[in-house]
Amino acid sequence: YSLVFKSLASKTLSVDFMALGSTRSPPIALNECQKSLIQAQVLKIHNYPLGYEGPRFLISSARLLESLERVQSLIQAFEQPSPSCASHLETAVANWWHMVFGEGEQLPIRADDDRLPVFA
Repeated sequence: YSLVFKSLASKTLSVDFMALGSTRSPPIALNECQKSLIQAQVLKIHNYPLGYEGPRFLISSARLLESLERVQSLIQAFEQPSPSCASHLETAVANWWHMVFGEGEQLPIRADDDRLPVFA
């Protein structure tokens, strides 16, 4: 992360969203909570979500403001969780943060993502 933070400090990094997790999330079977979130269209998901593991990411202030409606929908879903979500809240969106903040369901691998800066 040091290169990312140095770039931020020198104001040379400008991205709307950047996942900081180092491990790509593998395709896994959805739990009942995730299925209910998809069915309720809380995050407007249509394809199988795939991103990087963990809630570590950078997000621009503009993207954060654009994402408030999705964040509020997710908070409401978790304030009154369905029975299937009651025991899965901590893992329900573990690898879905990119969608919460406006990225598509299938986050590209870094090597294929031309929006990310190339550090020499």
